[in-house]
Amino acid sequence: MNWEESKLTSGRRSRLEMTCDILRVISQGVEKPTRIMQLANLTWKDLLMYLEALLRTQLVARETQGNRAMYTLTEKGSTILSLYLKLKQESAVLGLDTLTTEHVSSAMRATASGLDS
Repeated sequence: MNWEESKLTSGRRSRLEMTCDILRVISQGVEKPTRIMQLANLTWKDLLMYLEALLRTQLVARETQGNRAMYTLTEKGSTILSLYLKLKQESAVLGLDTLTTEHVSSAMRATASGLDS
């Protein structure tokens, strides 16, 4: 299962996943905010909030050319993204990315019935 497929099966993304989606898009050379928003699948308001946080934590850098802002990944941002991707890859053996609500509900029912015995 790849990056895109895991998002389809897991439902809503966490804040960490959204942050790393932005870092991943920027790492691929996308610099313009509108295109980052589209490829990271965020609203404009959410993108601005995340970009400000990424700038404050020095994971991305902003360069202004005229009235246009361009974003690049910093070394720190690249390191964080690499660690996240490695962790995601290493944790794939656990199968957590394929869990669905039905799997969790089934496991909880089984656990509850075991407790009732």
